Amino acid sequence: MNKVLGAASLAALTLALSACQNFFDSSTAFASIQDLRHAVRDADVGCPGIHAIDTAGVGEKVLQCEDDLTLRWYTEDSELAKAVVGMTLNPTGQSFLTGKNWLVQGASEELDVLQGSLGGEITDYEK
Repeated sequence: MNKVLGAASLAALTLALSACQNFFDSSTAFASIQDLRHAVRDADVGCPGIHAIDTAGVGEKVLQCEDDLTLRWYTEDSELAKAVVGMTLNPTGQSFLTGKNWLVQGASEELDVLQGSLGGEITDYEK
């Protein structure tokens, strides 16, 4: 049974990695989580007042904005792919925009604006 679940997880991860290639080709990459935050603010979406969520050792940096926008920045493609697979297989009901080395969770309207500036692909759970 565990081998079947492991194979299914591996297949899902492989699919996510191949899907992520489209995100990598069509969006901006950022050098840090702060660079991502500045780009979000430059797009007039917001991100007032933040608190960092400690993810030391995971290859992911997370900033939670006061306006329910969550910014996630990844040091490895595999960490981004795992996040996309996790959010797709276990949806929280919150939509997200995926880019080369980042992911933004938020309202569909905000993500539409960000996509125009940053590129990426939206996974919409609100419609």
